[in-house]
Amino acid sequence: ALQAIFKAIDKNSSGTISFAELDPAVGLLTQRLAAAAKAKTSGAPAKAKAISPQVLKELREKYDRNDDDKLSFQEFKAMSSEIRQRQGLAPAGEADLQAIFEAIDKNSSGTISFAELDPAVGLLTQRLAAAANAKTSGAPAKAKAISPQVLKELREKYDRNDDDKLSFQEFKAMSSEIRQRQGLAPAGEADLQAIFKAIDKNSSGTISFAELDPAVGLLTQRLAAAAKAKTSGAPAKAKAISPQVLKELREKYDRNDDDKL
Repeated sequence: ALQAIFKAIDKNSSGTISFAELDPAVGLLTQRLAAAAKAKTSGAPAKAKAISPQVLKELREKYDRNDDDKLSFQEFKAMSSEIRQRQGLAPAGEADLQAIFEAIDKNSSGTISFAELDPAVGLLTQRLAAAANAKTSGAPAKAKAISPQVLKELREKYDRNDDDKLSFQEFKAMSSEIRQRQGLAPAGEADLQAIFKAIDKNSSGTISFAELDPAVGLLTQRLAAAAKAKTSGAPAKAKAISPQVLKELREKYDRNDDDKL
């Protein structure tokens, strides 16, 4: 679980987390740690098993059908199905797979290169297990797909200064409407901040439409997950880390003073 969280924050896949990557992702970090703690105590039967480098190589060769060192969504979907079967997990839905695909496709190219896939394989197995748990938990909150037309309307409505970007406040207002349309419980500020940062791939502090459009499946899934957490009575909950505490932790654990972890 920690390896998957590390890789999710290490956006340039350098093998270290720079402070420039850590600071905007601290909300995501605390949320993911809380989710991992909840999974430890929930008795959930589905658990991600590690995929060996040899198995990953075999899967890549099997499903990269046009030998371009990339996976289209259909190739990724077929590969994920085999991983799921190997791990004895319940099937993942189309929306779950789309959200996982978009999370791994860091440059939003519409394909997953092997350079993106290899460091994210832990995240892939973890997310497939999480999707399987959601399938079998009877959770009432479920993400519904947002049509391109509805997304266009929401973009036009909440991009109030017409700059083809959403500030956090604009994103927050748009998410509230999506939540209401889907009949979900409210998402907290920390949840929204973590979702915003996950979509804001270049950490600019705004979400461009180029970032938003391919991540809309991830957005609806994360809003549904936040709603489920609100109503499940789960004891593990992420608490915000203040800038002062974050500064102290950085200074304490960056033992070689290179501004990286």
